[in-house]
Amino acid sequence: MSRPTPREMPEMTPAERRANWWHYHWMHLVLAGVAIALLVSVVSEQLARVEPDCTVAVVTRRMLTAEEELALRTALEPLAADTNGDGRVSMALSTMAIDFTSDRVDEVSAQMMAGSLEKLNADFFAGQSGLFLLDDPASFVEAYHALRYLDGSEPAEEAADWQAMVHRLADSPALQGLEAELPELPLDTLWIGRRIGGPGTDFAGAEALWLGLFPEGAAG
Repeated sequence: MSRPTPREMPEMTPAERRANWWHYHWMHLVLAGVAIALLVSVVSEQLARVEPDCTVAVVTRRMLTAEEELALRTALEPLAADTNGDGRVSMALSTMAIDFTSDRVDEVSAQMMAGSLEKLNADFFAGQSGLFLLDDPASFVEAYHALRYLDGSEPAEEAADWQAMVHRLADSPALQGLEAELPELPLDTLWIGRRIGGPGTDFAGAEALWLGLFPEGAAG
């Protein structure tokens, strides 16, 4: 039995060949384009992301305004150092509104405080913040016992002598004059302390900022 004679393909012009190729391959090109776009997006996001050298947790009775956050970050960031080696200095604020002494709050305030407490617990668990900026250091220390003494040593588990663990932010020589930029947030009512260490924690950035705030007498 003889084999059928193969059908000869008709001659096509260059334009027809291109159209024929596109007819069979357009989906592959579209999928490849989408994959490349996604890859470029992921790489661009990674390159644009700034990993902070340190994070400061701000735990105050009321949430800071966006203007106060910006002014505070603008004041503190120049005092930080590039401890992660990425060639730039960056610090982050993690703000929480917690009133440790309040027992009468409305529903909205209660929900906000519950969210802030959850955020603070997550911060402790992840070892995120090496410095804590507080307006009620006594209650914070009583609740968490999470601050070091000014000389860097760790207090006994139930130590309550918070005055030996924090500096008043207004006493930082590097922040003199900042009061005019934060009229609703008097610096003499804010205190800053260093978190106690723990397994897997690295607070080199926080230590650098601490020394930037208190270059002399940082230990007491």
